[in-house]
Amino acid sequence: MTPAEHLYNESQIRSRNVVERTYGVWKNRFPILSKKKLLSVSRVQAVIVACAVLHNIAIDMRDDHFEVIHPVDEPDEHVVSQSRVENVGDTTVRSNLINDYFASLL
Repeated sequence: MTPAEHLYNESQIRSRNVVERTYGVWKNRFPILSKKKLLSVSRVQAVIVACAVLHNIAIDMRDDHFEVIHPVDEPDEHVVSQSRVENVGDTTVRSNLINDYFASLL
């Protein structure tokens, strides 16, 4: 694995951790997000957007129920995978991203 690929993997892992924790916070705050067959597919996007807006309002209002999400300094060991780069669908896009962006960060 090249240094640029390693940097790409670290970036993806850190982003994924934050996103997954955010989903967990939203599911705790808005139980409707945990119910799989309650909504029609056509309404799901509107419900998710509404939850995001309400969540942001709660943050602005300093609601006590809000769980602060801190950035992760080190990824969890069970999440780190050397094959993370290989799991991306379009390898051409991934390769261009690694070579054009992440290699320039080194």
